[in-house]
Amino acid sequence: MEQRNWKIIKFLAVITIVFIILFWIRTTIKNEFSRMERENLLKLANSISMTDSEKIKENYQGLEYYVYDFEGNYEESLEGLNNTIKNLPDFSYGEEHALYEEIYISPKIITINNKKYFVVFSPIVKDYEVVAIMVQLHNAEDTIKLLNTIDIMFLIALTIFVIGFAIGIFSTNPVTTYAIIITFVVVLVFIVYPLYEAVKLTFTRTGTFTFNVWKTILTEKNYLKAFFNSILLGTLTATVSTIIGFLFAFLVTRTSIKGKKFISTMATLPVISPLQRNIFD
Repeated sequence: MEQRNWKIIKFLAVITIVFIILFWIRTTIKNEFSRMERENLLKLANSISMTDSEKIKENYQGLEYYVYDFEGNYEESLEGLNNTIKNLPDFSYGEEHALYEEIYISPKIITINNKKYFVVFSPIVKDYEVVAIMVQLHNAEDTIKLLNTIDIMFLIALTIFVIGFAIGIFSTNPVTTYAIIITFVVVLVFIVYPLYEAVKLTFTRTGTFTFNVWKTILTEKNYLKAFFNSILLGTLTATVSTIIGFLFAFLVTRTSIKGKKFISTMATLPVISPLQRNIFD
């Protein structure tokens, strides 16, 4: 009974530590993407506010905005946007920032026509004086999906570890527990983290958050051809390797053919030869 209680305590302690580590990784990643998105919004909002109103719709298609001056005149690109913007809890705060020629991004994401938007307040300056305030709405759907994906990956990683560790610690073979922990750490450090960095680069190639890399890959014929060729090569390689491996295994285990040791050695060479090459290089 005491041994079982000790196992439960150890299980809960390890799970708590792993949860804290994974939660820290998840929070760091989300904060990094949020920071890049904020910087991107600031640059874009500043560029838009410096553009003539006649060219905004031409240069920034799909942008929803609300512009008003200090004489009560206003212009909006979406019907009913006036009341939605003025009902924001931090409307006066954003207005104050714009009056001081500062761009303000509201922490509140609003929903209009079932679409989610970031709200950005920016000043319109003429002759070194703020003459109007522009409230810009930028699509937040992609960013929200990405942040939700990070949360899902965090839950999946935690669930896999909890299940694996529970099997290991409550089994009769304690070696399994340590094997699971070591495997989890190795996968996290040498597979998950490098993949995260690689994927991150595809979204931040220019230093700001963008989907341009993925749009290029999924629309240009050369990239699509290379992608499908890679799938084809992988499929053929796996199929041929499986057939050859089956033949070697069948000869060694199911027949009385001479030279089984030689055949077994030849089958092992492709596995160890890359390692030997790297060592001697």
